[in-house]
Amino acid sequence: MFFNWHSVNDDAERSLLNNIFEKLRSVKSNVWVIKSPPVYQIDLPRFAALSDYAGMEMDLSLPADEIEHQRTFLDSLFNEWTDNEIKYLELMPLFTMPNMKSKFRNDIGIFYSDGDHLSIHGAQQLKPLVHTVMKRIKAYKIEKPSTE
Repeated sequence: MFFNWHSVNDDAERSLLNNIFEKLRSVKSNVWVIKSPPVYQIDLPRFAALSDYAGMEMDLSLPADEIEHQRTFLDSLFNEWTDNEIKYLELMPLFTMPNMKSKFRNDIGIFYSDGDHLSIHGAQQLKPLVHTVMKRIKAYKIEKPSTE
């Protein structure tokens, strides 16, 4: 599931999202939420690829206190959801270093071949994450309803 930072900031939309999660969990669905990076309307992969083409490091240009505020808010939100057996995937470390600069330009290779497509190096970087998720999905057993 994908959602926008602003949508979970809205009480009505957050309530709707919680209701969706409750219904999914009530039928024993395995739910993963992809946690978007704490930035405003930035398409991070595309922006990073374009920054790479321009030969510059990507800087998200958000004040540190704003990033911390968003991170704290999302962490509390995801802790609430994790209590309901909802798992989430953190994408920020895949794209940025601790100093908030892009990982797209490095000595190993470029993460995206263009604004829309992963490079081979980028796909290899994501493989462990996808492998873990697929392994969990395959291992997940759905209880069959009783026919009695």
